[in-house]
Amino acid sequence: MEYADCGSLHEQIHGTGVQNYTTSTALNWMYQCAMGLEFLHNQSIVHWNVKPRNLFLTKNFQQLKIGELGNTPRQLRKRESVVYKAPEGPFCCIYDEKYDVYSFGIVLWEVLTRQKPFYKMTFVRETSNYEQLFSHFPQDLSCDNIRSLIESCWNLDPKKRPTMKAVAVRIAVEKADMGLDEIMGSGAFGVVYKYQLIDVPCAVKKFFVDDDDAKKKIEREVKYLSRVTHENIVELFCTLHSKDSKTFIVMAYADCGTLYDYIHKEKEQKRNEYSDSTALSWMRQLAKGLHYLHATEPKPIIHRDIKTSNLLLADNYQVLKIADFGTVREQATVMTKDYVGTPEYMAPETGLGYEYSEKSDVYSFGIVFWEVMSRKKPFYHLKNRTPIVIMNLVSQGERPPIEDTKDDKYIRTIINYCWHKNPEIRPSSWNLAYCGVGFSIFHVLSEILNTESVIKSIIPGGTFDKINFKSE
Repeated sequence: MEYADCGSLHEQIHGTGVQNYTTSTALNWMYQCAMGLEFLHNQSIVHWNVKPRNLFLTKNFQQLKIGELGNTPRQLRKRESVVYKAPEGPFCCIYDEKYDVYSFGIVLWEVLTRQKPFYKMTFVRETSNYEQLFSHFPQDLSCDNIRSLIESCWNLDPKKRPTMKAVAVRIAVEKADMGLDEIMGSGAFGVVYKYQLIDVPCAVKKFFVDDDDAKKKIEREVKYLSRVTHENIVELFCTLHSKDSKTFIVMAYADCGTLYDYIHKEKEQKRNEYSDSTALSWMRQLAKGLHYLHATEPKPIIHRDIKTSNLLLADNYQVLKIADFGTVREQATVMTKDYVGTPEYMAPETGLGYEYSEKSDVYSFGIVFWEVMSRKKPFYHLKNRTPIVIMNLVSQGERPPIEDTKDDKYIRTIINYCWHKNPEIRPSSWNLAYCGVGFSIFHVLSEILNTESVIKSIIPGGTFDKINFKSE
């Protein structure tokens, strides 16, 4: 195997007579470690034994390489150092890669403080000793950002630990000069920039409004994005605060823009064409992302502003991700005159100020489904499209023309049930994502397999013919 001529990271941290290293060098080592682990995790490989003795330095101490691969959970009983062991143990196979994240957090603390970790050091949060863990941080380090990163890696719940990609970005942010030039878009609260953070392209949202409503929006977006990890939800890497008190949110970059822009190209541009199979794949992914939010415990998370401009596309337009969590709320019992959302996508009970639930998101899902199948903007047929008019007409049963969608009774049936006036009649996001038989209705539709039986499994009561949706 390759020879590491500068020894192990352990020797560099704790050895005698070795060259002292800078904070910048330490962060560079850990960035390389994070990127290496991310590569392994993308190949479904878990290291299981991340510690300084298994990390090696080469090229005059500038390059870090991960060694000692091939560990298995059974081997860890003899070979693992207990201080790097995640609290859930190596046999919790649901979140295998998050086991490495925990160990990485211990190593990051160790390389920055030059202190040796001790047994179960992360379980002393209730004592004064916990604060002492961070008393040896370098003076030239932004303690809040890196401390927050370490603590997130140490989270006792594996689900709440960041991915290795998110870890790498947060370390890179600490090292980088945030020069923002390329604007991707702007809105009422701020500007979104594209930013190349070493090897990782990112979207950086800069907020420039300082009023209380804007601050609440920022806090909500950070709060809820930091709680979720799903392939169909945009990933939050970290938040930053500039010297002039501006807030930045660093997120994963979706290289294909919004679903809205992809569907509705300007007239002078060539219109994007996509197949019905692609459209159904987008809707399947949206259903899975919504189900993840709605299944969150202890309370469901409701997005409240699902629309095509808040849905991002990536990987050559094949992957859909839910974005913009500024309007998100946990399930509440009453929402009175809290008009949150976009009128064209807003459920009638929301506009009327009645109780809302995750079924409000399902209504918006139905509007988006109609939009991607029709290639038209919602309520284009109305002469007066002011928000108050649309909200009033929707409450009376008005919907986009269903005949604009593909002439398929199954697709139209799903759309009609999703945007039904009565929330209880709408299917759940779980029904849409998995049909109760382990797979998505949209996969079935795209494959044209056993369609009618699956349709009946997602529709309450199993009947779908001869229903006057507009009058109910």
